[in-house]
Amino acid sequence: MKMNTLGVEGESLEIITERQPSDNELLMNERRPSSEYVAKSNGDGTGFWFQSSDVFSERERIWQQSQLTKTSTAIVHYESDAKIPDIYSELRVTNYTEDDYYALLGDRKLLVEYLEQQDFPECGRPKLSGLVPG
Repeated sequence: MKMNTLGVEGESLEIITERQPSDNELLMNERRPSSEYVAKSNGDGTGFWFQSSDVFSERERIWQQSQLTKTSTAIVHYESDAKIPDIYSELRVTNYTEDDYYALLGDRKLLVEYLEQQDFPECGRPKLSGLVPG
């Protein structure tokens, strides 16, 4: 007998079974890609999996926080290194130039504003300078 993949609209529940779907279940077109996908009805008793916007938003918030932490750390290192006299330059932990410093400040601003966008997270990630590894 053929195995069916069943889902419940708006939920990430996936049922693998030989039986047909009950009234509140959908016959899905494929297996669920991952737990962050939820079932959506096609309107005819069948369904498909789509990525939950809540999961997408949370993943983007985590990415933003990680990038903001790395960028802020790089800024602090630059500011600290700038206080070291040139004769002791080998004690500096960064090689950032003044232009790099201002680019990092710009990255920080873009990262803060990213979460404030009216169409977050659909607006897309900000284009950063690339000075801090992603």
